[in-house]
Amino acid sequence: MPRSSKKSRPNNEPTESSSGSGSDNDDDQDEMMESNPQENIQIDLEARAPIDTDHDAILYFLEQSFGNTIKKSVLDLKQLTTQLVTQQSCGSVFYQPLDSTMDETDDDDDDNPVLGICSILRFDQQHNKQIQAWLLEKCSEK
Repeated sequence: MPRSSKKSRPNNEPTESSSGSGSDNDDDQDEMMESNPQENIQIDLEARAPIDTDHDAILYFLEQSFGNTIKKSVLDLKQLTTQLVTQQSCGSVFYQPLDSTMDETDDDDDDNPVLGICSILRFDQQHNKQIQAWLLEKCSEK
């Protein structure tokens, strides 16, 4: 029988028929559920063309997405971020919109972190040769 993605917590009250090995089994199941969560989180996202004030948020997103692999390469994320922001006609940034119940006087766009980005890069242009080489290297590793 398939298991449900949600698991109810067992009753922790001791019973006469419970043994030491039974509680070990429950602990193992709890650890397995914590290490492999099956919880879905739903959030609303909106997309818009990148603007100049998104530069730092996009740079942070790229650094977090690529991690240490990008730091060890020669790829310049600042240049890539600038290019993504300047080609506004063919890209989008994804962010979580402000809740309508929040104070409307806070109009700071810096509070909306970039949660994703979609864009197009032409690899035949000289300034995109770095990212092309990096992507080819990453693809050949696997």
